[in-house]
Amino acid sequence: MNTPLNRVVARRLWKERNQKGHLAGIATFNDSRSSSAEDLLVSELDKTDLHHGSHSANPRYTILEVLGAPLSDRVIAELSQYGVDESYPSAAGFRAVPAVSSSVLRLALRLEAKLL
Repeated sequence: MNTPLNRVVARRLWKERNQKGHLAGIATFNDSRSSSAEDLLVSELDKTDLHHGSHSANPRYTILEVLGAPLSDRVIAELSQYGVDESYPSAAGFRAVPAVSSSVLRLALRLEAKLL
């Protein structure tokens, strides 16, 4: 999420890790206040795959790490449209792995819980 706190952390990590290009590292995106974490995740999958998938990268991302959104049946169905065939729940969200994984490139999306 592109919140003030997350922007500070993302900038620090971008600098510390000094990763080149848009295909590695941490991505932030804007929130829609009326969306659930699941809705927000699903709405970002197409852009994520376009920017970090086989259309833009060789190799494409091999692990999609999602923090703050549950691994639901809906999310599993949506991910399958992008070639993701394995998903592993975690305490903070889940990791999803596309069918063909040949490198260690990781893309992390952080979905922050909404405060009332």
